[in-house]
Amino acid sequence: MTADATDDPRQLAVERFDAPDTPERAARGLGIIGTHATDPPLVIGGLLDALAPAATPGARICEMGFGSGWLLEEMITAFPAARVVGLDMSESLTRAAHRWFGGPAAIVRGDMEAPPFREGSLDAVVTCFTLYFMRDIDAALDAIARCLRPGGRFVAATVAADNMREYTELAGQAARTVGAEPEADISDRFDLASGRAYVERHFDDLTLVEWHGELALDDPGLLLELWRPYGVTGLTDDEDGRTREEFARLCREHITRHGPLRITRHSGAFVGRTRR
Repeated sequence: MTADATDDPRQLAVERFDAPDTPERAARGLGIIGTHATDPPLVIGGLLDALAPAATPGARICEMGFGSGWLLEEMITAFPAARVVGLDMSESLTRAAHRWFGGPAAIVRGDMEAPPFREGSLDAVVTCFTLYFMRDIDAALDAIARCLRPGGRFVAATVAADNMREYTELAGQAARTVGAEPEADISDRFDLASGRAYVERHFDDLTLVEWHGELALDDPGLLLELWRPYGVTGLTDDEDGRTREEFARLCREHITRHGPLRITRHSGAFVGRTRR
């Protein structure tokens, strides 16, 4: 999906991850990754390590765009002396998060492009795999920076260009087989290569940490469960249905001939601080 494919790229985030009931339903595909991929412990540990210097007693640490709440839950456990805050624009996900985390965390429904926090009121902000969905990435980063105190910590996780490469290549092959042309993935707007220039315009002392892993699956059903977050976008309902069928056939063929589909996992995070 290209940056101008829709007036509001955030709508794709809603289509991929929103759900009416529970964080688990919103993250079915992500749950498969958590169970079968090798990198999630590295990602979680790396994000917590990046936030730890700011997690002093009473510090306000906010995750913006918390989605299914996987990192929010980890933050609550890792930083019991800090005040954990979660912000998301989804009504269903904030409602679910209130049920799950509303005691130890403050849950706020709002737009991370215009976060409803006072200037300088947060000690740290983390956002994971969200910035490429923003309508104006620079404006979102500027708004986030205003919410942070001088010297406050900022952590932004995103993917590398080769993340899930084997999956997206097979999905693209399936789409072309039925006469559809896949759109460029929206993550291209803010990945480990393109995101650096954005973050450098708004934050100082920038560092980058990266995580590598693999996801190996030999079940076409599990591979299809990943379609919602990682499959081809921009298709009509008919094209999507036929593409999924062809994708499942290609997966079965690959597994029969070569064994599990081995999928590259590669992500990282920019870590910086607000200007004093």
